[in-house]
Amino acid sequence: MTKPIKYTESQIAEILREARMTSIGEAATKYRISETAIYAWRTKFGQAGPDDIKRLRHLKLAHARHQRFVR
Repeated sequence: MTKPIKYTESQIAEILREARMTSIGEAATKYRISETAIYAWRTKFGQAGPDDIKRLRHLKLAHARHQRFVR
């Protein structure tokens, strides 16, 4: 079972953009998330925009459905 998505693709992209412009700590405080979450998103999504993040999530969900079907 997957976790519910708490942030939309555009929100994640906005938080990452702000973290690049200011500091990780300031962005984490502003959006009330942990610095660890921002670092994880940065590692996972890098410089991706909202459309890229949405596409990646869609592909991962499709892959998970395929794996359940195959097994």
